[in-house]
Amino acid sequence: MKPNLTPEEKVMAIRRQQGKSRQSLAEHIQSNMQRLDRIERLKNLKYTAEEWPQAKEFLGIVGMPLEDSERPSFIESVLIFGEMVSADRMEEAKTIYERLLPVYNIEIVDPELSWLFRLVCVPYSIKQGKLEEARKEMSFFDNSFGDKKAEDLTPRLLYHYYRNKGRLYFFDFDKEKSKEFYEKALDVAQNNESFSQKEIYRSVQNVASCYTELGLPNKALLLLRDARNFCDRLDFFTVRIDTDMALNYARIGEFEESKKLITKTLARAEGFQNNFFVGLVWYIFGLVHKFAKNWDEAIESFEKALSYHDTNSIYHMWSYYYQIRCVIEKRDFIKAKTMINEMETLHGDNEEMEIPINYITHFKIISKGITTFRQESVDYVENVAIPYFLKRHYKYEAMRACELLIEHYKRARKTQESYRIMEMLLEIHRSFNLDYKPKN
Repeated sequence: MKPNLTPEEKVMAIRRQQGKSRQSLAEHIQSNMQRLDRIERLKNLKYTAEEWPQAKEFLGIVGMPLEDSERPSFIESVLIFGEMVSADRMEEAKTIYERLLPVYNIEIVDPELSWLFRLVCVPYSIKQGKLEEARKEMSFFDNSFGDKKAEDLTPRLLYHYYRNKGRLYFFDFDKEKSKEFYEKALDVAQNNESFSQKEIYRSVQNVASCYTELGLPNKALLLLRDARNFCDRLDFFTVRIDTDMALNYARIGEFEESKKLITKTLARAEGFQNNFFVGLVWYIFGLVHKFAKNWDEAIESFEKALSYHDTNSIYHMWSYYYQIRCVIEKRDFIKAKTMINEMETLHGDNEEMEIPINYITHFKIISKGITTFRQESVDYVENVAIPYFLKRHYKYEAMRACELLIEHYKRARKTQESYRIMEMLLEIHRSFNLDYKPKN
């Protein structure tokens, strides 16, 4: 065993040395919850530091101080809590969180342990849509770690710190910065024996997601294939990898490979009986059909995705958006108008969807206007919608918007304007280093 290992690293190292096979997550949850049951009664009790020793004896925690006797159980439970959050199993995550919180509130004498818990809580806040709360928490760590060198922190703390920074940059649409921090987390995991292979390959998937968003599907596929080869069993992690692979295959024009993979993934996701993952697969299936210009299949896939996702979720919003896009591409303008009105009713108050909803309205107007030039809509698409998509790395939408304008200018015989937008389209290709030119 390596010297100077932290307690949590020692626990993991001993488990490996003994050859003890890793229990399933369900077994971990059950055993750890039983171990934490005896301090569950602390939830509604308040103890001062002086009262705590007597309280421990009353609750059956006798002998060593809590930070020694219960520390391994707490660490394992925190890591399982993180697993549940990563797998979008939020109800189970909430149960573990509520069990851990009273222990965390008392463990004030161990800052590194409380830091670990708080770091794992950041993605929990993100998944609940509480981005400001997550940013506030991360600013605490930025300040706390600011006067420390990276090597002074435990690998486990550093790993979660880097991954959380990557997550927040990802949600703030800075994919380059996100990739930088995800790569740092991957480097920490690869160079420390206390990390499992799954943790390593989850970071690989994070980096691949950044390549996907940056318009580099071939680089993303290279990493995703590596991560997928590691997986020797089916779980939520493999579903995420396979959906990412299917989307990137579609982006390089390998539609048959993409559809074959997504069909298998759908069957696996349905076996988990988890609405989020089934909805996610149908959403990706819709994008695959959209790339292949199979409008009817895309519309049907997005409809099924909508049935699985909560109305307020980001996947519901974008499933609706892309479904309307496909209806317009089919030139069913009457249906598109009705759907746009419904989307405004459902998501019109969401600030993030204001521009996409307005854009889809102008997209319909321009697509419908074969003989009439629509200056107001053209101005909105060029000056508002395209910059919005580029800022958020929705580059395929930005390029489709450019193609829409080029077609409209050509019909109006505005050759110079058409060439100008064509230059804008080419510049998007160059600026994002796209290794595949989309066909829609």
